Amino acid sequence: QDLSAQDIVERVMSKMHNGAIVLMHNNGKHTAEAVSIMIPELKNRGYEIVPVSELILKSDYYIHPHTGEQRPIVRPTRERRLQDGAQERER
Repeated sequence: QDLSAQDIVERVMSKMHNGAIVLMHNNGKHTAEAVSIMIPELKNRGYEIVPVSELILKSDYYIHPHTGEQRPIVRPTRERRLQDGAQERER
């Protein structure tokens, strides 16, 4: 698609959320201009630009089947296991 820089900016900004990964293709006619607009705007909105390696979990995760999000597997703490065991014994 031959989108203008403003079209690209509006499309990306309308879908922005914490943890979002923005993929930009380098063969777009207006990509560089759009990026030069988006980065300051994202920073003004409190977002931080980081490499993907800082966003992805490297272990103990699963992919949510409906959203495709990577989510941590939360393992119960020792204290929680003891509490659960005590509750089971009370039944």
